[in-house]
Amino acid sequence: MKIQARQLEAQLKKGLAPLYAVHGPEALVALEAADRIREAARREGCSEREIFFAEPGADWSRFGAAAANLSLFASKRLVELRIPTGKPGAEGGRAIDAYCARLPDDAITLVSLPELDWQQQKSKWFEALERAGVLVEARAISRDELPDWLAARLARQEQRASVETLEWLADRVEGNLLAARQEV
Repeated sequence: MKIQARQLEAQLKKGLAPLYAVHGPEALVALEAADRIREAARREGCSEREIFFAEPGADWSRFGAAAANLSLFASKRLVELRIPTGKPGAEGGRAIDAYCARLPDDAITLVSLPELDWQQQKSKWFEALERAGVLVEARAISRDELPDWLAARLARQEQRASVETLEWLADRVEGNLLAARQEV
């Protein structure tokens, strides 16, 4: 299932999926989506967390073993796979495909990816992620959407601002949402 990051809250309220893959060009939106998934996983009893970084020379058998391992101390765990380049390579692609075919019963999996081109999104491993869980696209916030996005951020903090203030902020942070994080 594919959703936009703005739809994530509603999806999480329906219950946690076994796997989430967050990708897209907007780093702040992706980071905050992953944070919401982690928070929901903690609320659902995931008190143990395993993180795998897919860097050149990564031991993909270690990631594959995570599916077979049972949690030692918690009833549920969060397994995170971070692929900063968006390119797991042939071995990594096979490992992801195999992992998705046999997701662990005691885990929620979170895969963090950068913006992917159309070829990467058509790869076997990416399609396996889509079949196994929820793809969350962290797309860029357009200038027209920015005042509403800022208003929603303020509302989550139980604050609000006038339309003029939101427009002023939007003018200052357009193209740099990390600056918006500092302002709002």
